[in-house]
Amino acid sequence: MGRKYSTLWTAPAPSAVVFDCDGTLMDTVTCIQDVLDAMFARRATSCSDADHTWLPGRSLPEISSMMATRFNEPVASMERELTDGLSDAVAATGRPMPGALKLVHRLASLMPIAVASSAPRAVLDKALAQAGLTALIPVTLSAGDVEHAKPAPDIYLAACARLDVDPATALAVENTAAGVRSALDAGMTVLGVGPQPLGAHAQVTRLDDLALTAWVDHWARM
Repeated sequence: MGRKYSTLWTAPAPSAVVFDCDGTLMDTVTCIQDVLDAMFARRATSCSDADHTWLPGRSLPEISSMMATRFNEPVASMERELTDGLSDAVAATGRPMPGALKLVHRLASLMPIAVASSAPRAVLDKALAQAGLTALIPVTLSAGDVEHAKPAPDIYLAACARLDVDPATALAVENTAAGVRSALDAGMTVLGVGPQPLGAHAQVTRLDDLALTAWVDHWARM
């Protein structure tokens, strides 16, 4: 397992940083909710508050399977509708999470960085382009680039291989328990982001948290 730590700024600098995208670098929750609302409306029903709470935290295949069962439609066509809708929504209204752009710019000047996302390639590319991050993060992996999705470790192992770093020396940044599990099982040190405990080695509420800023400043001086 990667290095454990209790105080961010005392940890040594990682060899690389691998970010999740949706909910970590990009605020796409509203995009997902809008797409789901439109899909339900096209079927003369509405997406409930419970659906809005449960569905956005799932992978597209999971959401597609659930909706295919609910509406008695093929999973493949449901997934295409979701992917197309999300690609359009993210390109139109997706926004970087607070502190994301500044942090990525700073880290890109210090070490290799990558993105390991559960989103389809089309959605991931649109999200990074919308944020202006495409050129800064040349190594990106999407759900279709690995056999097993998070919480399996495949995507983080693949990202570290692409960066040519040992997972035990790299840092993953995640906002979901499934993502944290994926990175932990890959042997990485994991920083959780968000208000709820995720089981990561350490956690901040937002990417512009002062403790995280101080930690990165510490790396720059090493």
